[in-house]
Amino acid sequence: NYLNQFNAQLDTEGSYVYGSNLADASAQMSALFGGVFFIGIFLSIIFMVGTVLVIYYKQISEGYEDRERFIILQKVGLDQKQIKQTINK
Repeated sequence: NYLNQFNAQLDTEGSYVYGSNLADASAQMSALFGGVFFIGIFLSIIFMVGTVLVIYYKQISEGYEDRERFIILQKVGLDQKQIKQTINK
């Protein structure tokens, strides 16, 4: 390799040169883009799971609230149609 020979010659003089070719640069860029892509996908999945959990929790808590209202309205004496209309408002 020309670069290694050149560095060996400069090493005798106390100098050293670093360099790379197109294949090395391409491999480094592919590794960088792959890492960024992985992090992006990972964070997207975390965000989606968090969103689903928040929506699930909201639905469950609203269901418990509606259940309590349903029981109260039944005790008052409303029929099923009136109870559904009241809860859906």
